[in-house]
Amino acid sequence: MASRHLVGALLLAGCGTGARSGVEALLQVEGATYASGELAALADAGGPAVVGTYARTSWVTPGRGGKSVSGTLGPGATAVLLAVDGDRGYWILGASAPDTQTPNEPTFAATLAFAASLSGLQIELRLVAVDMDGRRGPPTLLAFSVLPAAPPAGALVVALGWDSEADLDLHVVDPAGVEIWSGDIASPPAADAGASAGRLDFDSTAGCLIDGRRLETVAWTAPPAGHYVARVDSFSLCDAPAAHWHVYALVDGAVALESQGVATGADARFAKARGAGVVALEFDWAGGQ
Repeated sequence: MASRHLVGALLLAGCGTGARSGVEALLQVEGATYASGELAALADAGGPAVVGTYARTSWVTPGRGGKSVSGTLGPGATAVLLAVDGDRGYWILGASAPDTQTPNEPTFAATLAFAASLSGLQIELRLVAVDMDGRRGPPTLLAFSVLPAAPPAGALVVALGWDSEADLDLHVVDPAGVEIWSGDIASPPAADAGASAGRLDFDSTAGCLIDGRRLETVAWTAPPAGHYVARVDSFSLCDAPAAHWHVYALVDGAVALESQGVATGADARFAKARGAGVVALEFDWAGGQ
């Protein structure tokens, strides 16, 4: 772990009048020390690099915590600095012991939380390794898409989000075998839709007309009991090299089930109609909600 001397030196090097608690920051890092000043303004001083990073998903939600980011640091690193680009401060997290497979590379494991005021479609997490003498290395940037802070209303919501300007489509098959997608947005037909009907809210980036939303949901107020299947159809990548997608099921506003995948040009070559796409989620709803 980083020594008190190193943390103190980094705090003194930060911009502003000194360290605060970080309660006003967009990012919170569990077990780390906060320093005021913008991390992006601190130049590379020839220190160690961030060798590798890992995050289980490429999504964050305003007002929520528990986001895990881990990785390895270059030899000699004793801490890693973390910040959301544009934030008013950064966090100093001490390094942990190296992995047995890479005995010269210290590791880190951060648990992140994000302020409810976090906005925009995407954020960049900046990570900088630092050694015992306070020398910073080059920055590493991790991009995360920002999920809606307030999920769509409904006892059951199935959502698809993705990270590039591609045209992906959410297909959900309900227990009656009716498929809800951009070609048939409600079940039963819109004229008969009631509390048990699922409805697609929006066809995002339809025909490669960029809307910046990159999110589609199907919601039920009183979902019928039975088996549900959610698929992701790569209608077009719209010149994007790929699209990382995230499908999740919300039960009363909380994530109950999720999966991730990558859409490539090969996926976009298949037919676009009812039954298209790759299976992302399958689950059973017991009813009585």
